Amino acid sequence: MHLLKKFAVFSLVITTALWSVGVSFAPVAKAAGNYGAGSLLALEGQSGAAVYYIGSDGMKYVFPDGKTYNTWYDNFDNVVRVNVAELDLYADGGAVTYRPGTKLVTHMNTAKIYAVGPGGTLHWIPTGDVAEDLYGADWGSRVLDVIPGYFSSSYTTGSDLSTMYPEGTLLQVGEDLYYVGEGDTVRPFATSDAFEANNFSYDYVIDVANVDGYSTGESITGEETELAGYMPGEGGGPVSGGDLTVSLASDTPASGIVVEGAARYPFTKLKLTTGSEGVTIDTMVVQRGGIGQDAAFSTIDVLDGSTMIPFDQNSKTFNSNHQATFTKDVVIPANTTQYIYLAGNMAASLDSYAGENPALGLASITLKGSGSVIGSLPAYGNTQTLNHTITIGTATVQRGSYNNASSTTIEVGKQDYTFFAFQIQAGSVEDVTFNQVSVYQEGTASLSEDLSGYALLKDGTKIADGVVDGKYINFSIAATTIPKGQTYQYQVQADVESGSARTVDLGIYRTTDLLVKGNTYGYNITPTYSGTGSAATKPVLSANEFQIANGNMTVERGSSVGADNVTVGSDQTLGAFKFTVKGEPIDVTELTLTIVSSSGAQIEDALEGVKIVDSNGVTVAGPTDITNDALTVAFTDTFTLPVGESEYTIMGNLNISGGWATDDTIYARLATAASAITATGQVTGNSITASPAANVDTNTQTVKAANLTVTRNTLPANATVIAGAQDVLVGSWNFDGTNSGEDIRITSIVVHASSTNFTNLTIYDGVFGSGGVAKSPVNDAPADNDGYDSASSTFAFDDPIVLTKGTSKTIQLIADVNTGAVAEQVGIFGLVDVSTTANASVIAYGVTSGNRGIVTLTADMGATMTVATAGTLTISTYNNPSAAIVRAGATGVTFGNIRLEAFNENLDLDQLKVFVADGNITGTATGNYQDVSKVYLYDGSTLLGSAAIPSTGYYTFNFPNNTLTIPQDGSKTITVKADLGTISSSADNAPGTPGADVRFGLGGTDGVKTTGVDSNDVVTSETYNGSTTTGMVLHKALPTVTHSTASAPLGAATSLTNGAIDLYAFNVAADASGNEVLLYRATLTVATGGTINVTSCYLRDSDGNVVGTAADPTDLDGGDGYGGYNTYTFDNPLISHSDELEPLQISAGSSETYYYNCTIALAGTGENVSVAMLGDTASSTSSDGYGNPTTDINTNYADAWGALNQGNFVWSDNYKGRGIDTTGATATEYGQWYNGYLVSGLGAVTTSTPSYTISWSG
Repeated sequence: MHLLKKFAVFSLVITTALWSVGVSFAPVAKAAGNYGAGSLLALEGQSGAAVYYIGSDGMKYVFPDGKTYNTWYDNFDNVVRVNVAELDLYADGGAVTYRPGTKLVTHMNTAKIYAVGPGGTLHWIPTGDVAEDLYGADWGSRVLDVIPGYFSSSYTTGSDLSTMYPEGTLLQVGEDLYYVGEGDTVRPFATSDAFEANNFSYDYVIDVANVDGYSTGESITGEETELAGYMPGEGGGPVSGGDLTVSLASDTPASGIVVEGAARYPFTKLKLTTGSEGVTIDTMVVQRGGIGQDAAFSTIDVLDGSTMIPFDQNSKTFNSNHQATFTKDVVIPANTTQYIYLAGNMAASLDSYAGENPALGLASITLKGSGSVIGSLPAYGNTQTLNHTITIGTATVQRGSYNNASSTTIEVGKQDYTFFAFQIQAGSVEDVTFNQVSVYQEGTASLSEDLSGYALLKDGTKIADGVVDGKYINFSIAATTIPKGQTYQYQVQADVESGSARTVDLGIYRTTDLLVKGNTYGYNITPTYSGTGSAATKPVLSANEFQIANGNMTVERGSSVGADNVTVGSDQTLGAFKFTVKGEPIDVTELTLTIVSSSGAQIEDALEGVKIVDSNGVTVAGPTDITNDALTVAFTDTFTLPVGESEYTIMGNLNISGGWATDDTIYARLATAASAITATGQVTGNSITASPAANVDTNTQTVKAANLTVTRNTLPANATVIAGAQDVLVGSWNFDGTNSGEDIRITSIVVHASSTNFTNLTIYDGVFGSGGVAKSPVNDAPADNDGYDSASSTFAFDDPIVLTKGTSKTIQLIADVNTGAVAEQVGIFGLVDVSTTANASVIAYGVTSGNRGIVTLTADMGATMTVATAGTLTISTYNNPSAAIVRAGATGVTFGNIRLEAFNENLDLDQLKVFVADGNITGTATGNYQDVSKVYLYDGSTLLGSAAIPSTGYYTFNFPNNTLTIPQDGSKTITVKADLGTISSSADNAPGTPGADVRFGLGGTDGVKTTGVDSNDVVTSETYNGSTTTGMVLHKALPTVTHSTASAPLGAATSLTNGAIDLYAFNVAADASGNEVLLYRATLTVATGGTINVTSCYLRDSDGNVVGTAADPTDLDGGDGYGGYNTYTFDNPLISHSDELEPLQISAGSSETYYYNCTIALAGTGENVSVAMLGDTASSTSSDGYGNPTTDINTNYADAWGALNQGNFVWSDNYKGRGIDTTGATATEYGQWYNGYLVSGLGAVTTSTPSYTISWSG
């Protein structure tokens, strides 16, 4: 089914109003010349100005609404305010589209959902399942509405989506981020910086399991112009210069009858198609043709074929040349087909024109730019016959009963206010259907900036959202039938966002702006407008006028300054206030602060220079001192609060001689904001009273000195270090300034040390190797003293470490170990002085006050670093697979994993000696190097080396430096894989041996050689726990057995009944790459739960042929016959030779299912039967007879295996290639038969194969 919209539709605003998010802009100096590509510009001095993007083509592209802007940018910080002359330097390019990979889009006149690609390319998502597979169960939360006009003009149509994401999508697999590029490629981000450099947001990243279906492209390492900004040249936005093909649409309206008073009657449908470049239509000229008179037409419209709304806001009349010219620009993007209708609004009376046959045609089109119009013009539709005898229905439109009285006090912030109400009364001739209305704004308020949230309601119930188009609000609703003679009431509501002193005067401009259709005759009806507010001129119906009142202001505690610490000194932050302004900018002319402090009643000597600072750091009021003998600061500077939300910070100087003590508190208060602030609206000039009528306090600040807390970090712990090692972490501490009132300057650190085996001691500000900065000087001669608590090494920094108040950081000590260090020597490095005011270990000062900092140190001698001359190596097996049958000639077979663990230092792998030997599985042929053609060593998916093992039985792999490094205190796992030898039907050991088993190992402690990265010494295994892989058995064929289960019974019965019944089924498959599989014997056990008799059990194949003769189960224990087994030596139904020499044959790549059918008696309620197939344990039969006929050793031919004695399941890979239908030397008489041990699907123990149970069905 088609994908339906599953989300609420919200109204849109045409331009991105900067003030709507509370942003104010500091003046930005204009650069010499024009602003470059990627710049964001807005008109200076205008509240709610539109934002433009300067494209790579030098044109400006408008953001049509805030939702589009927010897919590209998080804030307006980079928007530059410029004058109108600067904006006029850039040609209009069109509109910016949604950023690829962010939102899914639709519009109000379609049920289709699209993903957006580069340049505004739309990719239809055909079903909900596709949407959920690609974007998750909550895909509906991604969907936003696009204004229909922009949808048709700014976006182009691309391919539909199915399983692959469109270009521009951001994907994440584990920790890896990818950008979906062209042609089903993904480009990995090299770093998070590369992701952020291209202005991407993590909010739009989609988690996926893998990107296996994509090819990997070039990594993204930094900012790329094509990724970071809007690229208009890739199909988005209107462009000029392309060609336009014009033709009559194949479904243009057929000839028919037009009646008097018909509205928007479609005479002609035209098809407009662009090529590789888009076009902008400058003018369209419509011409009347056929036999008729111009006066039969009241007016003419050109309709958008997708919305049936006129392009022009004014309908046209014919001139003396029988032509009407439409001048509104129509933008058609590249590779797009746009349909238009030429429609007539007919005269109220056609008495004088009855029988005429006019037609409407497109006489000419003029394009902007250099493009050409291709097609034969004029292009006329079919003629229509005018009729004056048919009386169609009528509709009368008047002001509605929900109309509000005129008002001048519509406050900013008002929501869901009814500005216009109208009623539609159907006449007595026919029912009418109402589905569209365009509401006109005649007042001075901006529809896109001052008002929002447009809604059309029927009797108080919302039925549609409005879309702004210039001075119009367009509403399209589900068709509503108004029965003849009845009246329906409607109202238009909106929210007031701003616009103090501006007016709202809504109405209907043209008679045809309200669209109703007669249900009997099917014609659009031109309504009649009457009553209060109606007029014969435009607008034909008006509501009362409303004036937007004064702006308003609300003050609350600012969030930019939380409860924090301050210190004695200048420019201390005391708090912040948040101002929310609506309607108009507001000038604050007076503001009085109350200072609340725990230090005393009057603090005029303790606090001076109080000022108000905006978000750009500009002082807008003050500095002003506290009023004598009071706790207030009176500001008389005038500053302007912009429309929207803005925060202002309160700052002041806490005097050193002011008597401040640690843990004193201070904050600022507007003591009843309504009386503490005097303000005036910039537009209205009226006084503005701030809200609330209550106290508003900033967050409390606590006076603190320069406090520093120092503790040792968990790492490094006691450890062994290698002589010659470099950049060893020997100490690490947390320097915590969260309880400090000011930033802290650390000038020196004194480390107590115990060994000269360490040199190049360096303090790092931060984490070494992760952005930490080495501090100077470096200490080359640390103290060496057994009483290390009295020896020290001092680091007096050339450039002190600065710790921001309220934060903490890691300080590390890095050193090198002398190459001549002796094993078991130690080094210990710590901070031990616990003095607070004169701490010798850490000397710190306040950055603002310059006072000596208070250091709280938890004394710790540090970790013990013990010297060793070299690292150690441990060898173990890890997660080896189980023994199995493998196909001769198979490649890349995994035999096992060998884990190498390094201690004390990184170890570089130099050499591995890999041995191949017999697999030590009983009853198999002896394996050796000939059974393996090649061995491979892998580190994960990385191939380390491969080689054929010679007759010595081993191969020594030598590795270049840095091929594989085993990390200190970590491990590497080497996976051993092999290609297996082939088996010949004419000779053994040529090269592989049938039934041979092989395994691999390193041969002991000397099988691995490594070199210590720090010590440069050769390191072999100190601890050897084993390296032998699993044994694998070679055969020319691979049988796989599957059995009946509750979820997959394979055709066996699922419930128990009396009579003959298929109790069980099993399937045997032969690997497609191997030889055929022959089956000689199978054994099944049956057990009953109850007093059930089980008799006459036989095996049949899927064609119904009996392959195992019927017999009663043999008691396993000689008991009562209710538990037993059947052993079947197969009888091949396709041959007639000797029943015991007729094995079943399953060709390579095929399978066969066999059914165990028994006769059941005496079964009843609560009873059941269980059946299982018996496997085998490892064979104890000699392997010497493999390949030899019975005239030789007589050990491994078919009937040499005893049932219930390692021969429950007997099969062959027929590697000798013998026939089964000959009278002599058949396949069964050669030593190529094996029991069920290790066969896939059979248990490795006789009774370990799962049973299948069915219960009585009654």
